Amino acid sequence: MRRLLPLLALLAPLARAAEPAAPAGAAGAAEDDAAKDDAAAQAEAMRQAAEAELARAAGMRLPDQPPPYWISYEILDGDVATASAAMGALTSFDHGPYRNLRAEVRVGDYTLDNGNFEMSFGERGGVVSRLMPIDPVVPSLRREIWLATDTAYKGATEQLSAKLSARQGRPGEHPPDLVPVPPLHTDPLARPTVDGERVRATVEQVTAALAETPGLEDGSAIARDWQGVRFVANSEGTRAWLPTGFSVVRVEAIARAEDGARLRDLRWWVARTWDRLPPVAEMEAEAREMTAWLASLRDAPVEQDYLGPVLFEQPAAVELFRQLMAPEISGTPPLGS
Repeated sequence: MRRLLPLLALLAPLARAAEPAAPAGAAGAAEDDAAKDDAAAQAEAMRQAAEAELARAAGMRLPDQPPPYWISYEILDGDVATASAAMGALTSFDHGPYRNLRAEVRVGDYTLDNGNFEMSFGERGGVVSRLMPIDPVVPSLRREIWLATDTAYKGATEQLSAKLSARQGRPGEHPPDLVPVPPLHTDPLARPTVDGERVRATVEQVTAALAETPGLEDGSAIARDWQGVRFVANSEGTRAWLPTGFSVVRVEAIARAEDGARLRDLRWWVARTWDRLPPVAEMEAEAREMTAWLASLRDAPVEQDYLGPVLFEQPAAVELFRQLMAPEISGTPPLGS
């Protein structure tokens, strides 16, 4: 029998090779079913952990401090790929899952609570962010949610005390700090995946176009594709899975004038998903146009100091409106301090 064991070990791979292979379609269907089962397990684990901690946090209270009246958890669950390159050579690349919790606790009531108040640097408030485990293990998820909730509640009580102190001697009417809304319910969504190789190839190709211009001091690019799901659960009853994410490519070129002045220009492309970004060939064309402009600027004469009117191009006009006008008409009360 012992003599037969080595022979059987040699024949085993041949026996396995003789077995009929599973149809390609069946293998693909099995992978899809496994992915759906994993997505369902992930969503259910996050829901169970959030609901359990919402129930537990409802009874938390420090001595001589108000209890929470509103608690919210937002869990970002996604896949992210980030790549950077310089002059056509890859300098860094990272691709993997990402899960982060944002816990917010408010004490007081809808009319007056700790929100809409800016604390000094280093002081705690009612919002805490914390990384979450990737695996769908409910006790592990609950631990991170509880630690974040505990810290946020303690910070919320300090924030409310500071806010009440700041309002002493400042009479006046203030709008409500929060308005209750009907709870939102949506079906669970699967965490999407991104194509990391496409992200990496994009920065390599675009920076290779930068390298075609002689005399550049630096030509680099960084790109990120982040696609995920935002799970929201709060004490008002909301249980919602919302799609979220962004795709961005940023290209930068630096040249040096003869007098030593540093000349720099950038191009940005931002979209909701990677498929909505311009084609890589279009990015390369804009990168070449940018470096050609830098080359002409490098050789241009130095202008004298100018004092006079400023003309806004369209992007600058939009940004000016966004910064000065949008906050005034958003309906959110200004931050106290």
